[in-house]
Amino acid sequence: MLSFSPLLSLPNDEELLHTLKIVGDRPCNDLGKLPVAYNHLKVIELYQVSFEDMKKILVVIHLIVNSHCLQQLQISGSSNTSTATKALDLDFWEKKCPSDCTFSLLETVNMTDMSSVPHEMEFIKFLLRNSPMLETMSITTSVYVTDGRLHMWIELVRF
Repeated sequence: MLSFSPLLSLPNDEELLHTLKIVGDRPCNDLGKLPVAYNHLKVIELYQVSFEDMKKILVVIHLIVNSHCLQQLQISGSSNTSTATKALDLDFWEKKCPSDCTFSLLETVNMTDMSSVPHEMEFIKFLLRNSPMLETMSITTSVYVTDGRLHMWIELVRF
């Protein structure tokens, strides 16, 4: 299992930290494969993921795309809803996000503290679209979100 804190501090895994730093420093349009594939990684936990920062979204995408045996994904959000609702670069998901990837073993996704901001919604759709074996997706909204909650559920049901 791999767990991330907001600062990406991982005990005894300097190689992963170095790889994620390289990916995080790349321009957002560079979606090449990571130099390392995490073929034995089955569970990933990511805490306080900011869906308003394209570099952080890119790091998350690279990590899960290169974890070929991923079965369970846990993500907690930390988006600033006032900033993230003004996302202008939503075309990223169609134009630059890997459309040919499949999470063929991913069965469970748990997302907590979601704010229903545009990039969170697109990330959820990305997972749904590319996870044919998905059995359970649990999404819990942030306690601070009241306005967008109903809209989020309606949009996901329509998807």
